[in-house]
Amino acid sequence: MSPDLDVRLSTMLSALEEIIKPAIDPGNSLAAEQAELLLGSLRMLQKQMDYIHAFETTELRSMIALADTLATIVGGEMVCTDDPVVVAAKAALGPPIASSVLRDASRAIRASIRPVVEAAERNAETRLPVQRAVLEHSERLIRRERAWVASTGFDVFPESLQTIPESPRLG
Repeated sequence: MSPDLDVRLSTMLSALEEIIKPAIDPGNSLAAEQAELLLGSLRMLQKQMDYIHAFETTELRSMIALADTLATIVGGEMVCTDDPVVVAAKAALGPPIASSVLRDASRAIRASIRPVVEAAERNAETRLPVQRAVLEHSERLIRRERAWVASTGFDVFPESLQTIPESPRLG
């Protein structure tokens, strides 16, 4: 098997389109539907492949920025700042690293943000600024995620979508 992901995806798409789909019993609508969904998912993955690292890096930078903003608002440091995964990922943001490291760091930051947001909800001084920071972050996140899955054709406002290459700039 070729290590080239594009070749592997192209081979899977060809096999599904030219061999597997035609072999599906026409009376089996569920199998035909699942084959179409699989084709669509593989095509989407093929379009996303070159941008996975940029997407994950932007997500991590965005989570760090939100954590820093929330720490400033509530007057402290984020709980996860000592997390070895987060420390390693922050140090490695320049050069390419495995997407899984970026994802793990974003998840760790996300987990540490939740109690900060919950505590801020009980504090009249920090409630509104924290809500604003989280909503602004969420808006950018949703715009990136919508661009990421735009090729499904399910977005109800496709005219407002950005392309996958543009989406990392939404950090």
